[in-house]
Amino acid sequence: MKEMKKILMFFVVLLIAVVSHAQNQQIKDGSMKTAKALQKALKLNDAQTARVAAIYEQKYEAKLKDKQTQAKVKNWADTHNMKAIYDYMLKEIDANEAMINPVLTVEQKKTYMTMQDKARQAIQQKRASLK
Repeated sequence: MKEMKKILMFFVVLLIAVVSHAQNQQIKDGSMKTAKALQKALKLNDAQTARVAAIYEQKYEAKLKDKQTQAKVKNWADTHNMKAIYDYMLKEIDANEAMINPVLTVEQKKTYMTMQDKARQAIQQKRASLK
C-alpha cells in the first residue's frame, strides 16, 4: 500500500512539473512570436529581438501571477463590460510602449509609435461605438 502511495505521489509531482513546463514553454513561444512580428515590422536586429522577447516573457509571467487583474478581466468578460476591457487594452498599449521604446532606435520608435497609435485609434473607435 505504501508503495502505491509513493508511485501515485510520483505521478502527481510529474504531472505538475509537466504542466508547469508546458505553461512556461507557451509563455516563451508567445513572447518570441510577438518579438518576431516586431522584428519584421520594425527591422529589429537579433539583440533587440531577444530583449523584446525577454520583456514580453516577463510581462506574461507577471500577468499569470497577478490573480487580482485576472479576476477583474474575467469579470469584465463574463459581464460583457467592453468599455472596461477596452480601457485595459489602452493601458496595456501604454505599458508596452514604456518597456519597448528604450530598446528601439529613433527610426524604429517612429514606426512603433505609428503602429501603437493605429491600435489605440482602433480601440478608441470600438469603445466609442458602444452604447
